[in-house]
Amino acid sequence: MQLVHVREMSSNLMSSLRYCLAWQAKASQPHPDAGVITAGGKKFRLISHTYGDAEEENEEQGTVVEQAQAYCEAKMRKALAHAGAKDAARQKAALKFAASSLAIAEKEASQKFGKAYERMAGNRANFDKKLGAATAGLNDALAKQAALADSRFSKTVKDLQSARHQASAQVRQLRKNFATEMVTVTAHVKNVETRLVSEIAVVSGEVISDKANQIRVNRRVASELKRVVKLSDSRFSSSKRARGKLKMLMDENKSAAAAEVKSLAINLKHKLSKARGRNARNRREMAKDLTKATKHLYERMSNMQKRNQANAKALGKATSAAKMASANALKRAKAQFASKISMLTNVIAANAKRAEKGLQRVTGVVHNEAKAAKADRQLIREQRSAMEADLNKSIVRAIAIGEARAKAVEQRLNENLKKTKRYLQTELSEGIDRAADNVFKIVNGKRQKVADNYLSLKAYAVASADKVVDYRKKGKNGRNLSSIGDLLQTVAALGAVRPKKEEGVGMGGDKVPTIFSGKMLKVPGAVASINGLVNEYSTSCSQVRMRWPMGLGKYLLDKLEEAMLDKGILQVDKVSGKAGNFVYMNGRSVGLSNKLNDFAKLASRMSIYESVLAKLTAKITVPKHAGAPKKFYAKPPEWQGK
Repeated sequence: MQLVHVREMSSNLMSSLRYCLAWQAKASQPHPDAGVITAGGKKFRLISHTYGDAEEENEEQGTVVEQAQAYCEAKMRKALAHAGAKDAARQKAALKFAASSLAIAEKEASQKFGKAYERMAGNRANFDKKLGAATAGLNDALAKQAALADSRFSKTVKDLQSARHQASAQVRQLRKNFATEMVTVTAHVKNVETRLVSEIAVVSGEVISDKANQIRVNRRVASELKRVVKLSDSRFSSSKRARGKLKMLMDENKSAAAAEVKSLAINLKHKLSKARGRNARNRREMAKDLTKATKHLYERMSNMQKRNQANAKALGKATSAAKMASANALKRAKAQFASKISMLTNVIAANAKRAEKGLQRVTGVVHNEAKAAKADRQLIREQRSAMEADLNKSIVRAIAIGEARAKAVEQRLNENLKKTKRYLQTELSEGIDRAADNVFKIVNGKRQKVADNYLSLKAYAVASADKVVDYRKKGKNGRNLSSIGDLLQTVAALGAVRPKKEEGVGMGGDKVPTIFSGKMLKVPGAVASINGLVNEYSTSCSQVRMRWPMGLGKYLLDKLEEAMLDKGILQVDKVSGKAGNFVYMNGRSVGLSNKLNDFAKLASRMSIYESVLAKLTAKITVPKHAGAPKKFYAKPPEWQGK
């Protein structure tokens, strides 16, 4: 019984910090009731003043962990007052387990609500400062360029032409700096504000509309950008030499420079808004799928908790069968949740190249780190940081919406269930977040498996392309085989395409932040053919997903995505009435209850499949051709032919 209290307090420690942080974001000062932990009828209080900063209500009470440990010890001493040596040993083991569990919970809470938020806030402040410096630098450079173009300042430098060229180059570089800092500030502010809005939604169980969320976040982003630019964009000269007529001329140039910087900022906002909108459209359907998968997983985890409570009171065959059914449903929900996180991550990574081109049009920075100058390489790294922040924001927002919607449903259900112990609900959100982090850690490792399975699928799609096209035409509106036939036809059309070497999840970097814990995850930074294959697969699935947004087509595609992370969707077997081995789709791998004879009709002979697979593999690993033979020159004297 004491271990139940320990688990309750451990989970409440995490959930109360989430609660405090949500109220911190919602109100300008701490809420008087924020951070109350209830355990065993006794209340412990946390008061949060800054990100991850939990203070004691008074010094005598000590920390929450110390209070919880003292409470457990007191309860155990009372319960074991008349116990023997064996009971004392069990008491010691239980206290040791309680102490270690609470220490783990405290460490996780500190990492998640302390270090992670401090890192995000630090990034936000850092890029705010860089935007201010870029604004001031561009203002000065524009004023300097205007002065050098004025004949009245022609005597101030020895080599006027060289000075003008230098000023022009400086303005071009500072325009890149200014545009890049606007990109990074926008991305990091949106990441922080979206995280805070999401925490409020998870705590309250209420989700504001996407439109309201977008308005709220965009308003804060615009306000921060406007404030930084306004403070840094000076309209007058601060030089000590600026006096009298000279000051008037300098102020004219500074005023014109300030107006130009302001106009440039407005123009960049519009361009950046369009680029970000295009990126959001590319990932929207996969984000919706992740939200639904999160809600489904939350509900299954809640059902499993309730089932475990019921099983503790009633044992029997019926209970055992119900427990197995709940466990299987939870397993399926976890598999779907993992596949949706993987698909959203892979779709964002697949569209990273297009996003980089969009940023190139906005900032003028070419994303080629090998050929870029030193200053541009730093800007490329900052833009990569912005893209990583957008990746994190997209996944967090999708998961948070699913959690909040599921929690709202559970809260309405539990209003009429007096015997339900609602404290178990506090474990669900933390369990979802931990699961998301664990899945994200293996996403990169799974890309090799996805690439292998997709290469096999592509070989089969190309080998049986004619059969698939003819079979689909027999259906209504040419939609036979639902989304599976659509995907096979889409992939077969890419048979002649050679996947290029592409960047991976890190978008060229070697580290990415995990979703919730804030830890940095190492990923390969080099370009590779594996990434090209995964990008091609993710893009194809995304296109088919848009054409099959619901119903059986969506169900089949969901199951296919799960299978592609594991054993794939193909099988090698005999076909009735034909000799030899054939390759065809496995019906069970896409969620069907039987083999489906239609797939056998579309089977490709093994020899043809292997031939196509060999050709596709050769396109990926192109052998290096020996260079042209070196020319040979005979030394003099000239040969006379003898």
